[in-house]
Amino acid sequence: GQLAMAGSTFKDQLDMASISVGRSLLMSRKARFKKVNLTGANIDGQLAITGSTFNGELVMNGISVGHSLLMRDDSQFNTVDLRGANIDGQLVMAGSTFKDQLDMASISVGRSLLMSRKARFEKVNLTGAEIDRQLVMADSTFNGELDMNSTLIGSSLIISNTEFKNLTNLTYLRVGLNLEMQGGVLRRLDLTGARIEQTLKLSVLGKPNIKWKNFELEDKTVHSPKMKLKNVEVDVLHDTDKSWPDHLELELEGFTYNQLTGSDLNQQMPHQRGSEWFKRWLEADKTYSPQPYRQLAGVLRTAGLEEMANEIQYASQDRMRRELNWFASWREFINSFKLWVLKVVIGYGIGGGIFWALAWLAVFVFLGTWILRISKELGGHPVLQDRFLDRFCYSLDMILPLIHLREQHYEAVDLSTRAKYYFYFHKIMGYILVLFVIAGLTGLTK
Repeated sequence: GQLAMAGSTFKDQLDMASISVGRSLLMSRKARFKKVNLTGANIDGQLAITGSTFNGELVMNGISVGHSLLMRDDSQFNTVDLRGANIDGQLVMAGSTFKDQLDMASISVGRSLLMSRKARFEKVNLTGAEIDRQLVMADSTFNGELDMNSTLIGSSLIISNTEFKNLTNLTYLRVGLNLEMQGGVLRRLDLTGARIEQTLKLSVLGKPNIKWKNFELEDKTVHSPKMKLKNVEVDVLHDTDKSWPDHLELELEGFTYNQLTGSDLNQQMPHQRGSEWFKRWLEADKTYSPQPYRQLAGVLRTAGLEEMANEIQYASQDRMRRELNWFASWREFINSFKLWVLKVVIGYGIGGGIFWALAWLAVFVFLGTWILRISKELGGHPVLQDRFLDRFCYSLDMILPLIHLREQHYEAVDLSTRAKYYFYFHKIMGYILVLFVIAGLTGLTK
């Protein structure tokens, strides 16, 4: 049946390794313990640790609990070992204090894990944990590092009004529904490689946003807050512009999402923020990569925001050009020069920039017209009279490769003055402009 230790005091080690209890184990009502060993124990019902104090280590690795494990109601713990534990029901840690490491590596929870109601934690290890339903971290404090590498959550991870004073490692996290964050304080959040099947929710209507504070390392150096979203996959990114404060550094390479939504009706939807806001958001990642720009441009284009998408692509090429050092190496010099020419000639081939080539074409046509005007070629050829239209048509014909507007321009005109040297250059520029236009239209410049 039950094993009840309510209100009792154990002054030395209590060893219950491999114990089997047919109903519940009750360690409650201000009971006091030193070191407790429950390694490999099997509890068919509840394991209730409520309002009690553990002055030594509580070892429960490999424990099996048929219903819920309750560690709540102002219970006090030092080191807790729950590695490989199997809890069929809920694991509740509401309102308790964990003064040393809480190790829950590879734990299995059949329902929800609740770390809430002003609970206090030091270092927490949840690597490889499997939680079938929700993991809720609400109104609590994590003083040490939280490590949730490769944790699997069947439903949602909810972080609400909780302060994380150290590193928060959610690398390779798997969430079946949503990751929701509201209120509270974060300093360093690493979501590298995480996969969230539905929504990464950084804003909830009527709720405060996360506050991002500076992070202090052990050597007392202070660093800006940082959020790593490298190689994160989500379906929907749900945020507002206030979800991303200016002092927050980002890592966005490989971050993919299919849709952008906002919760605030006051100018916070993506199309209302404008492309300049998105450019600043992308530049919060201090290391340039083209992928975040392409990702955002693709989502904006799918949403019908073609002009904004083109502006984001243009900003990507512009940033790449700015970050290249002309004098670092020959390779960087060539790449810098190439991007500079692409910008000047066809606006990187993005959107309406392709028509810039027409403006350059007009410049060279009028320049050729003027060169003929000041040269001594006029009147020396039947087709080159002192008329603007004749000079203009000749200049236009010479710059169009593979197209002959008038055969006499090629058969009857043989320039003899220095103008012929200009028209060598004139023809070459025609080929170059056409090649740039073709490259832009085929996407080779993007």
